Amino acid sequence: MRDSQRRLMVAVVATAIFILALPARGEEFYETRLREGEEALAAKRNLVAVERLRIAVFGLLDKPVLLSEGLAMLSLAQGATGKEAALDATLARFLELEKGFAVWDRAAVKPELRREFVALLLKKVPPGNLKGIPSLSGLVEPAPSTRGKAPESKTEAKAVLVPAIQKDPENREARKALLEAAYLSKDWKLGAAQVEYLRPFAPGEEPQMFYSAVALFETGSLDEARILIRNAQPHLKSSPVVDYYRKKVLDQSP
Repeated sequence: MRDSQRRLMVAVVATAIFILALPARGEEFYETRLREGEEALAAKRNLVAVERLRIAVFGLLDKPVLLSEGLAMLSLAQGATGKEAALDATLARFLELEKGFAVWDRAAVKPELRREFVALLLKKVPPGNLKGIPSLSGLVEPAPSTRGKAPESKTEAKAVLVPAIQKDPENREARKALLEAAYLSKDWKLGAAQVEYLRPFAPGEEPQMFYSAVALFETGSLDEARILIRNAQPHLKSSPVVDYYRKKVLDQSP
């Protein structure tokens, strides 16, 4: 009788240990799928990434930071495979998560993937929706003055843009917006400081090339300013300010 009781107790203890171990094993399983999905996404194996990351985000509901990583990467994989409906649903989940937990700044997403996701977010989500989420509001670029809307003051722009840049130093859109704010407020030193992060300029960024040229010229970097003005001028519309700096920079003696 005693032997049977002993065997029963051993069986109960063993079962309890097994059950208690399941959550840890489950967490390890989902985190492994997360890293597999990350590797597949980086290798452009997007279908594999979708499969792995869908499993991961299913099991990481109680880990907001990891869930944020998974949802961001799953969005990229779904976008790359043309799964638009699924992408919209994943972005909606990401936004809801961020409203409740504000964990995006702690998510360990690789810089290149983070930049791609932010660009996707800005493309797919209306600016007003992002502005309504404090932790994401800094991602929204202030409306350029060329669209007929008054730009924010330098103080207001810095309050929004500087924190975004501190979290993501390679946030190109935030730096472009800060460059424009610096140009409009004639803070040439602040404007010139953005240039090294924005080079090389892409087609369509001629206004930013002009702002940079002016800031560099006003802070004494004439040669750099001249190169930017020459590259930008075929695409710049004539205006008193543009014509003034074009002549000033190009006619200035070295």
